[in-house]
Amino acid sequence: MTDDGLIWFRTNSIWELIESAEFARQQIWRLADDHSAFRWTTIASALALQGALVYQIDGNDTSRTATLSENSRSKTLAYLNDRKSNNYPSQRLAAPKELLNRVKNSDDLVADFSKAWDESDQKNCERLLDLRNEFAHFLPQGWSHCLNGYSEVLRSVWTIIRNLVESPIAYGHRLSEADRERLIAALEDVMLGIDELSSRGM
Repeated sequence: MTDDGLIWFRTNSIWELIESAEFARQQIWRLADDHSAFRWTTIASALALQGALVYQIDGNDTSRTATLSENSRSKTLAYLNDRKSNNYPSQRLAAPKELLNRVKNSDDLVADFSKAWDESDQKNCERLLDLRNEFAHFLPQGWSHCLNGYSEVLRSVWTIIRNLVESPIAYGHRLSEADRERLIAALEDVMLGIDELSSRGM
């Protein structure tokens, strides 16, 4: 609470990534015995993937516009280059699938991700993102999903996430050592949880 009595929630893209990873860790271990955790595992994993992609792209960008949609980025860069308007353009993050492709195909990053994952991993990421959309835009209907093979989807996604956050960025100071340790600890537990899901036939 501040001196004026207002209660604020503060966050940033780094904290959102860490929180998503820690929430996913909880839900992945819960999923082994409670299949209702499938929804939250999917949502948290999708948020963590998006956060890791943003971390890698933004961590190499001085204008802080490389993660925006093409339309939003062009308007923002036009504003920054011109400054004739007092109206800062609204910003919209690029879709996660677009961010995934930008990282894989970018020449502007410190690390080279062009061969960091294969087509199967890419499809697993896209599958997870599609599942996340199913939950985010849930229709008024019944729905069921077979969980066999889900651990391999998660393994692809979280292997990519770990690669993204452990690879160097130009502005490495944006992730403090304490935050890095917290994030890596969550990632290690997530991978152990995925092994457990796999051993259960998921």
